Amino acid sequence: MSFIIVVIIIGIIMYYSKSNQNNKTSTITSASTVLNETNIQQLDKELVIESEYLKSEDQIIEDIIEIELKKSNYDGNDIKAVETKRLRLTIIFSILNFIFIALIFFHLPKYMYLLEVINVWVYLSFMKKYNTIQYIKKELKARPDDEISDIVASIIASGTVSKKRKFIVSISCIVVSILLPLLIFINPIIFYEKYEDGYYVRFYATGLTNSETITIPETHNGKKVLGIRGDAFANISSLKEVNLPDTIETIRGKAFKNDKNLKEVELPKNLTYLGGGAFKGCKSLKNITIPEGVTVINGNTFEDCSSLMWIKLHDNITEIHGETFINCTSLTEIDLPPKIREIKGNTFQYCRSLRSIDIPTGVTRIGGHAFEGCSSLIEVKLPSTLREIGSSAFRDCSLLKEIYIPKSVTNIAENAFKGSPTLKRNEINLINQVKIPVTTNNVKNAVTTNRIYNTINIITQEQINQIKKNKPKSVNKIKNESE
Repeated sequence: MSFIIVVIIIGIIMYYSKSNQNNKTSTITSASTVLNETNIQQLDKELVIESEYLKSEDQIIEDIIEIELKKSNYDGNDIKAVETKRLRLTIIFSILNFIFIALIFFHLPKYMYLLEVINVWVYLSFMKKYNTIQYIKKELKARPDDEISDIVASIIASGTVSKKRKFIVSISCIVVSILLPLLIFINPIIFYEKYEDGYYVRFYATGLTNSETITIPETHNGKKVLGIRGDAFANISSLKEVNLPDTIETIRGKAFKNDKNLKEVELPKNLTYLGGGAFKGCKSLKNITIPEGVTVINGNTFEDCSSLMWIKLHDNITEIHGETFINCTSLTEIDLPPKIREIKGNTFQYCRSLRSIDIPTGVTRIGGHAFEGCSSLIEVKLPSTLREIGSSAFRDCSLLKEIYIPKSVTNIAENAFKGSPTLKRNEINLINQVKIPVTTNNVKNAVTTNRIYNTINIITQEQINQIKKNKPKSVNKIKNESE
């Protein structure tokens, strides 16, 4: 669609620029006088101005040149000087055309292909300027003392090039610039770079014969393939399957970004590093297993993997960075590793199919927006080690009606449950389970902001007043006294 819009805009610009050029008129020489309606009435006769006098100076000069060319028996072919310039321009265009067509196989962002549109437009514009008449006009300006007929005769005498020959040469250059990259990339090409005692896959060029399946060999030039550079396989919309050797230890960031049809990939057993955004935007990826050697899941790794239903995380993973599973709308459940200590911000944001989550013991903080928009979430188990729940952590969890807050929690940020029935319906079942230490500051916050502490119906206003007099008591103790 963007390509069509650009072509239309270019067409409009060329149309109006040509129209403006044709409508330009020059001022008639000092011998001419401007006649207005009063003059015509005074002369009492009709004045007819010939169309020749309404032409611009350039148009008049071009008419004169055409007359002189006819006198010189000009055959309509371009002169050699003009054809030399046109040939140079065609060669430059063909080289650029080769480059832009070759770039298609390097799966760059689509807007980069607009460069080819610009290339064609510039080529056609300059080819229109390079013709015999325009060349003679420049010669007239360069030789003002010579007669026009002499200039034209001398230029024609230098020789012309037949239209047939000119057409064959131009078409040959353009055809070669189109066919050559197609022949070079008829099969996929893997580009490597040297790394320590092996090689990294630097880039992958898709081929005409196969762009759906990628198979990386174990060795290159007799040495192991150890890793994949960032963006190496990004934006290959036709890619469906990837086969990676177990020699690969590193997959850098965005390596498979926006491979929208990638359905299956088995990560190498010896993999130790998985870069951020490695599978971002892989909308057809349904399941994946993280190898034992990977202990950190970097941010955005599976963002926008809307078909991801299942992911296997091993117990040795120590950290899952923020925004890792944003918009994984098909993810229904996930077993979190026991060694993580924090659910970072936006980790599971908008995972609309996630129904339950068991936060492992050892986690001390749930970051802001961690589970925001998890509209199917109905069960959350919080560990006794939890201390903080961040802003909007469970925002807009429309089915989360009950949650048990352990006594270790000392800080629940504002809007942590905004838009969720856990606050709106006052259905947080905390009578026997909540162990929130009640301090003067906490109670002040509850009173002034009407946050969660004022909605759980555990402590009375009288007890709040007592705590405000610097006599804090635990919730359990207050509860026992009220009984």
